Amino acid sequence: MTIVLALWMWIILPLITPLTRRSSTRQI
Repeated sequence: MTIVLALWMWIILPLITPLTRRSSTRQI
């Protein structure tokens, strides 16, 4: 179970980080 969560985070984090950065830059 822990391995699955780790993989999800590893795949989700890189996909969410660019989105948050783009949104923040647009807001600023």
